[in-house]
Amino acid sequence: MPEIYLVRHGEAAINSTQYDRLSELGLEQARSLGRYFSKLNPGFDRVVTGSMQRHVQTANATIEAMAINVETEQHPGLDEYDFIALCSAFASQYPEKAIGLSETGHVDGIKGFYKVLKQALLVWSEDRLQGALPESWQEFEQRVADALSFLRQGERVLVISSGGPIAVLTGQVLGISNAMKIQLNMQVRNCAYSRFFFNDQTVLLDSFNNTAHLESGVIAPEQRTET
Repeated sequence: MPEIYLVRHGEAAINSTQYDRLSELGLEQARSLGRYFSKLNPGFDRVVTGSMQRHVQTANATIEAMAINVETEQHPGLDEYDFIALCSAFASQYPEKAIGLSETGHVDGIKGFYKVLKQALLVWSEDRLQGALPESWQEFEQRVADALSFLRQGERVLVISSGGPIAVLTGQVLGISNAMKIQLNMQVRNCAYSRFFFNDQTVLLDSFNNTAHLESGVIAPEQRTET
């Protein structure tokens, strides 16, 4: 059956004012993924990314390490939700639950950030988050579903996206609740890949959040502190 390899981008420049680009570690994670895929030789005939810089950088570094010649395509359905807007709206609505959140939508410490983000996503998914949001949860779900339809062309499709779309796409395939999709979102690691089989009738999950290409080398995947 045809396959989709769905990859989360490499580590972003978290401590930078420009989050939407890879750190040096993120670039090396992508190169490590490319070297791993070179050994597997999956024979990608399509490479599709979201429109974010960190997606494109991950794809370029992976392709370069694989030494293959394939044009990249983009689909906006693979873009991450605006976590700054969501966390800021959540803090305005529930200030007692977002202590420490800055005006830029960040919390000091990765554990604190994921705690606030998870709560914001749950409220958003229940259509209870107020304010001028970039999109509703339903709109987010729909654009991810549209992206999946777009991906179901070709034989071996390499896809670079973000944790949110990866979790929602996986959840749509599995038919799980929004709360479980959000829990999956908290688990997706930088430069991990998930593999799906598909045909005209269905999409099947084969494996989720694979990091063997990182664990077998010098790069260890980051550990989430929020579960």
